[in-house]
Amino acid sequence: MIKNRGTNNLKLKTIIEDIVQIMNNMNCSIEHCFREANQVADGLAKFGAIHEGSHIFQNWQQIPNSSKGAYHLDKAQLPSMRIKYDKANFFVS
Repeated sequence: MIKNRGTNNLKLKTIIEDIVQIMNNMNCSIEHCFREANQVADGLAKFGAIHEGSHIFQNWQQIPNSSKGAYHLDKAQLPSMRIKYDKANFFVS
């Protein structure tokens, strides 16, 4: 929606227009990033979607475990693998 500079979705229209306006005043670009490539942010986003209210993590112990493991892998510069299964031919015996 942002790359296309608009949307027909009335709930998001104003937000998208605001983002496009800000981008017009900046030298920036929008790129897609698979969630597997940014597992720390994905873990924190999942936490935010499940839990109500705002959360500010004051120390390492408060960070969700799903993000801690991904952080350590990221810090060690280890690659993230994206595994896709063929659902039509996938079965467990």
